[in-house]
Amino acid sequence: MKMTRPLRFCAAGAASALSTSFFTASAALAHHGIDGQTPTNFEDGLMSGLAHPIVGLDHLVFILAAGMASGALGLGLRMPCLFVLSSVAGLYVHLARIALPLTETAVGASILVLGLFLGSRSGFGMRVWAALFVGAGLFHGYAYGESIVGASRWPLFGYLLGLAVVQLALISATHFAGRKLGEGIDNAGPELRHLGALLSVIGTVFFVVALRHGA
Repeated sequence: MKMTRPLRFCAAGAASALSTSFFTASAALAHHGIDGQTPTNFEDGLMSGLAHPIVGLDHLVFILAAGMASGALGLGLRMPCLFVLSSVAGLYVHLARIALPLTETAVGASILVLGLFLGSRSGFGMRVWAALFVGAGLFHGYAYGESIVGASRWPLFGYLLGLAVVQLALISATHFAGRKLGEGIDNAGPELRHLGALLSVIGTVFFVVALRHGA
C-alpha cells in the first residue's frame, strides 16, 4: 500500500523520535565541558560554548525549530533572539546557585509546547510567543550553566561568547529558511502543522526520558 504524504511524515517523525530517545539519556542528562571537565582557559570555554548547543540534541532541536517558526510565521528575528538573551540570564541564574527544578524536563517540554503552538490552528499573539521564548531560554540557559560552574572569569567569558555566537548563527540560518517556507503558506499551513506534529513527538520523548531520570 502506497503511503500518503502525512503517513510518510508521521513515519519519519516516529523514526526521528526513536533515534532521539536512543541518545537522549546521555546527551540530555550529561551535558559537558571539555572532555567532561570544567573549562580552565578562554579557548576551552569558547569551544565548550560553541559545542554545547550542538551536541545537546534537545537544545539543538529547539533552536533550529525556533528559528524556522519565527521566519515562517513572520514573528521577526527578535523573537528567537529573546531566547538567546534569556539563555544567558538562565546561565547566570545557575551560577548564582538559584535552583530551577526539573530543568531538563522543562527543556523537553519547551520543544513539545513549540510543536503544539505550530500545530495549532489558533493565532497566538506576540506576547504569547515572547513568553514561550523567554521561558524556554531561562531553562535552556540554566542547563548550559552546568558545564561552567566553578570556572573563572575568562573561561566563563569564552563560554558565553561561544553560546551566543552558535545560537545566533543557527537561529538566523533557520529563520531565513523559514521565511522562504512562509511565503506560500498561512499560519495553518500543512507544512507547519506537520513540523509541529514532529516537534511534539520529539519533545514528548525528551520530556518523558528526562522526567524518568528526575532531571
